[in-house]
Amino acid sequence: MIVRTPKVSARFTPGLNLLDGRVRAELDLQYFSKRFSDTGNTLIIPAYHLVNAQVRWNLTDQVSLYAYGTNLTNEIGLTEGNPRAGQFISGEAGARYYLARPELGRTFRAAVLFRF
Repeated sequence: MIVRTPKVSARFTPGLNLLDGRVRAELDLQYFSKRFSDTGNTLIIPAYHLVNAQVRWNLTDQVSLYAYGTNLTNEIGLTEGNPRAGQFISGEAGARYYLARPELGRTFRAAVLFRF
């Protein structure tokens, strides 16, 4: 098994085209099962899920608007533990605090695409 990789990771992305394909809306659902942070399998990173959404609106053949929302449920999730721990018996085992890489909280962004 690859270190710090969950046994189960799944993504489901249903989408909907509206207004003769000028508008595209997608919902992205992701799940990551629990996994271990270290090679000694002593520190468990809990499972988590993410909900993201995006919308593309083609205003004209030259202009498209995009809107993105990530981690809409503001889920707390850790993508991996301390990549520098690398020991078979980690000093972080059983510790209340440890280093990890988090998923970012709820964010929104927008973009405009101009084609010439």
